[in-house]
Amino acid sequence: MNDYDSTYSRSRRFEKKRKNRKLLIIFVSLAVIGILLFIGSQVTAYLMFQDTDANDAVEETVTDENVETSESSSEDSEGESQSGSNEKTIDEGDEEEVSAPETEEAVEPSLNPNDYELTFQESNEDENVISSYSSAWPAIETAQSEPHVTSWEQDSVDWQEMLEAATLATDIKAADMLYLWVSGNGADSVSATFTKRGTDEHFRVDIDWVENQGWQPQKVDLLVEHDQMDRFNSDSNEDGTNTEATEETDTSETAE
Repeated sequence: MNDYDSTYSRSRRFEKKRKNRKLLIIFVSLAVIGILLFIGSQVTAYLMFQDTDANDAVEETVTDENVETSESSSEDSEGESQSGSNEKTIDEGDEEEVSAPETEEAVEPSLNPNDYELTFQESNEDENVISSYSSAWPAIETAQSEPHVTSWEQDSVDWQEMLEAATLATDIKAADMLYLWVSGNGADSVSATFTKRGTDEHFRVDIDWVENQGWQPQKVDLLVEHDQMDRFNSDSNEDGTNTEATEETDTSETAE
């Protein structure tokens, strides 16, 4: 019995020790598992937090990019609109440039008397001349062809071009040239004497014909009085209307 009891006691102790060891292993395993679960949850939470921050950053970046893209698209649209407007303006300018020659062909630019610098000189020979002036006036562009023949017909092209030359030199329109007297000074040279409408200013304009170019003013005399008034009938012109008269003088008569 003693041997049996002793053996039984050792077996029970061994069995108890083995059970205790198993329990210890189980507890240790559970503790390790618990620790691992805790660590895993912390890691998972940390990773989720990082993902959330990353997603927020990505969303902000995408939002910023969308805003920039929207602004860029708006600027591009405005640029395209402005470019289209510029292209339209350029196209309109091109159309104007294309149509400009037609305008230039249809309407000849007029000469402005104020565009020319005048050179004055006092008269020491003719007591009826207050002063004289000249300038680099161009010839009036003519519609006539050579050989030129001076015309005294007041409805002729030649006559109208003479008066245009006088207007260029004095800035007085033909309709305002009262008591107009045009006389020949030799071959292709005339003098137009007149009074400006509404004033007591009297002018004498020397005009020469330039071959293949037209009538060109040479000099203007400012007169004390209209020295050709005796050629007009005062009774028939008391109302001061524009009266035109001409005198054709050949070279020989001028020389005399």
